[in-house]
Amino acid sequence: MLFYLQAIFVSFVILHQNNIWVALIPKPSLMIICIGAYIYSFSILLRRFYLIKYPARIFIILFVSFLVMFAAHFVIGREVRSIIGYWLVTGISVIIVLLWGKRQEIYAIKVFIIFCTIISLLGIIAWLIVNFTFFFQGYVDQAQIIDLSEFTGGRMGRGYGHKTNVFGVDMDAYSFPYSLGLVLTGSYAYELLGIPFFRASGIFHEPSTAGFMTISAFILTCNSTYFGKWQRRTFLTLQLFFILFSMSLSVVISLISVFILYNILDWYKKNLSRGNVINPIKMFRFVVIISLVVYIGYYSYHIPSVSGMTKNILTSKLNYYAYKLVTVGHTSIMSPSLFVVYFYFLVVSLYCFINANKYNNDSLMFSSLIMICFLVFALKGYFQHLIIYPAFFIFFSLMIKNLGKSISPSRSHQLGYIIAKNTAINKMPVTTK
Repeated sequence: MLFYLQAIFVSFVILHQNNIWVALIPKPSLMIICIGAYIYSFSILLRRFYLIKYPARIFIILFVSFLVMFAAHFVIGREVRSIIGYWLVTGISVIIVLLWGKRQEIYAIKVFIIFCTIISLLGIIAWLIVNFTFFFQGYVDQAQIIDLSEFTGGRMGRGYGHKTNVFGVDMDAYSFPYSLGLVLTGSYAYELLGIPFFRASGIFHEPSTAGFMTISAFILTCNSTYFGKWQRRTFLTLQLFFILFSMSLSVVISLISVFILYNILDWYKKNLSRGNVINPIKMFRFVVIISLVVYIGYYSYHIPSVSGMTKNILTSKLNYYAYKLVTVGHTSIMSPSLFVVYFYFLVVSLYCFINANKYNNDSLMFSSLIMICFLVFALKGYFQHLIIYPAFFIFFSLMIKNLGKSISPSRSHQLGYIIAKNTAINKMPVTTK
C-alpha cells in the first residue's frame, strides 16, 4: 500500500505542471511538499526502504547535474522561493525513485502509464463531443465553455484578454464537457486532410504542455517489460489518438526524431558493425513508415483549407515552428548561459542512449529516449519552461539510475536470492550410498 502511495505521488508530481485541477489548489507546491514529506517519513518509520548501492559515477553525474540545473534556475531569473520549492518537490521525488528496487520501479511506471492512458481516453471523449457538436451539429454548447482564467482564479490564461476567434468564442475559453477534458475552442479551428477540428488539451493548459504526459507515456509503453502484447497495443492506440487529437507538432516531430535515431543505431549495432547484411524486411518496414509520414505531411501541407473558418494545421504550425526555432529557440538555447546547460543534458542523454544500445539495457534505453525527445521538443523554444518542471529532472534521475551494464536494483535482488539459495543447499544433509 505504501509503495502505491509513493508511485501515485511521483506520478502526480510529473503531471502537476499546468494541470487545470492542480491550479484549483490554493498552495499546490506547499501541499505537494507536505504530502511528499509525510510519505517519505512514513516510509522510513516502517523501514520499508533499503539503501541500494549504486556505482560512484551515478552519484557524480547526479551531483553535477544538480549543480548545472541549480545554476540554470538562477540564469533564467527565478525567485529564490520558487527555486527552493522546486528542489524540495524534486528532491523528495528523486530520492523515492532512487530507493526503488527494479520490481518497484516497474510497478511505479505501470501506475504512471495507466494514469496517462486514462487521461488520454477522457481527452479523446471530450474531443469527440466538442468537435461533433461544433462542426457537425453547427452550434456551440455554452454550458461546456469555461474561461480558463476565471476557472483557475487567474492562475492560468492564454493572455488574449477578451478577443474572440472567428466563431465568436473568447480566446481564453476552453470547452470542458462533463469535466472530462479540455478542448481548445478559443483558438483557431484547424484542418487536416480536409477534416476540421479543435485541438484536445486533456487536463493541461495547452496541447503542447501535455508533452510530458504524451512523450513519456508513449515511449515507456513501447517497452514490452511493463505490459502484455494486447495491453500494450491498447494503451499505445489510445495514447496515439490523443497525440493526434492534441496535434502538438513539437511532440510529433520529437517522437519521429527519436524513432529514426533508435532504428539507425539499432541497425548499425546488429548489422553494419558486425559485417552482417541488413535485414531487408525491417529496412523495408522502416522506409515505408518514414515515406508514408513524409508523404502524408507533404500532401496535407499543400491542401488548401476547405473553409475560410479553419486553417491548415501543418501549414500554419510548421511555419510557426520554423519561426519559433529561429527566434525563441535560438535565443533561449543558443544563449551563452543556457547553451551549456542544454548541451550538457544532451551529451549525457546521448551517452546513456549509446550505453543502453551497447549493453541491451532496455530500462536505460527507453528513459534516454524520453530525455532526448524532451530536448528535441525544447527546440521550439520551451527549454526555459522544460528545466523548471520537476518531471524533467525526475526522468533524468531515472535514466542515470539505470546507467551501466546491469541495473543495480535488480542485481541486489538477484544477489539476495543466490545467497539464500546457496545457504539452503549447503545446509542440506549429505547422503552416501
